[in-house]
Amino acid sequence: VKVGEKTYHLHAFLLARASLFFESHMSVAARLGAEEHGPCTRGSDLSEVLPRSCHAAFELALDFVYSENQAAFEAPASKALLLLKIADILGVAGLFDAMGKRIDVAFADTAPLLLEQYCRFHIPGTDDGAALRQIRDGAVELIVRKFQAFLANPEMRTAMLRLPAGVLAEILEADELRVAGEDIVFDFVAARLQGAVVEGRGGAEGTASGSGAAADDEPEEGTGGAASSRRSADGSECSPLPDRDDDLELLWKRVRWAYLSVGKFA
Repeated sequence: VKVGEKTYHLHAFLLARASLFFESHMSVAARLGAEEHGPCTRGSDLSEVLPRSCHAAFELALDFVYSENQAAFEAPASKALLLLKIADILGVAGLFDAMGKRIDVAFADTAPLLLEQYCRFHIPGTDDGAALRQIRDGAVELIVRKFQAFLANPEMRTAMLRLPAGVLAEILEADELRVAGEDIVFDFVAARLQGAVVEGRGGAEGTASGSGAAADDEPEEGTGGAASSRRSADGSECSPLPDRDDDLELLWKRVRWAYLSVGKFA
């Protein structure tokens, strides 16, 4: 099985038993081999089947398939939704159920991580299914209600800084946004835009650097510093997800005055 640049030598019967995708794939390959009176070619390339953001999580999915005690299988919160997506695509019912339960249990504490994972594999204009849409919408709603509380958690804050500008704008425009003051939102967005500039994207560069809000004494966690330090605890990249320049500009315009307090303006 090939996934991106990696190739795995696996047991066909285990894959077929766990995954509807592999069961179907192997049945078709066997039938074609019989019709052509040749050897049955065994091999699958999942590089284009799975979203690229899910490639690194595929080994965890294999750990589940090969586990002798799947009920005790554990996965980090930073990979839970990616594994759910893999299970959905490959038809691994056991993994789908396990990750669904894992997400439900930790949802209230990990909504930013889940939303960040969703944004990594979601293609605008496509339908990811009811279960994933529900998780996405629930995560947005919870972040709105616990915005400041999530910012106080370094791991959740880093995940929020990775979110696309369009998703952040949706969150910040909500009437129910829970924050103690305007400066909290202003500083967060300034840090987000600064992260986009560090990554080499334009659009909001002039506004972020000229606002005075991004010029803190120390770089924002997950947004400044050398490229070698831009990783989270699990080793994944901390860079914001790709944005369009007009999304960044729109995000900045929506918060520049609405969330600029008298003290910050002065």
